Amino acid sequence: EATKAGNKVLWLLPASSQQKVAGALWKDARQQLLSSEKALRLGKADPSVLAQAARSLLSVAALSVETAAGDAEAALRALTRLCAGHSEELSSALSDALPVLLWLVDATGATGRCTPKGNMPELTAKILQELGPSSLRPGNPVTVHFLAAALLRVPVEAASSKPTWNLLPVMAELLHKAAESVVTKLEKSAAQLQDALERRSLRAWRGPLRRWLD
Repeated sequence: EATKAGNKVLWLLPASSQQKVAGALWKDARQQLLSSEKALRLGKADPSVLAQAARSLLSVAALSVETAAGDAEAALRALTRLCAGHSEELSSALSDALPVLLWLVDATGATGRCTPKGNMPELTAKILQELGPSSLRPGNPVTVHFLAAALLRVPVEAASSKPTWNLLPVMAELLHKAAESVVTKLEKSAAQLQDALERRSLRAWRGPLRRWLD
């Protein structure tokens, strides 16, 4: 659980402990990428090694945003390059990464809620676009709630600025797909009252969201 420390949001206290963990993960990720450099060039890299490196890079970015912005941006840049050439291999390995991805796009300023941190908003937006679809858990209402909350937190005045303008359709498309999968699941389930209420709520979103996307 994240904790507020002054103006910073930290996952570990004190901040020095968070920096140490991030530093160890960053070192590990770089070693993994260096050891796989030749295999990556030849297109023969071990998918499990790529997945571990990607998870380490994502963790480094999340832990370093508030404590070591340079490391966070470097980790996001490395993850962007990794996704660009190996998105299919990483898709299944990072299928649970959506909450972290949504937190990162918010914390780096990509949603316009805080001051943009260097080039991180553009990098996190690209990563969400690459990995977001594979991070959706079909039929899981929690995914819908995460995405809806992320969209609702975007300030109206930020919607017309980059990279928020490019990010909003991605988030809305993910929300639409997640809501559709939950509705489909609920329609196949037993007609419990709670399911019926949730199904009705999600159905109310579908029309406006689809029209907005079109």
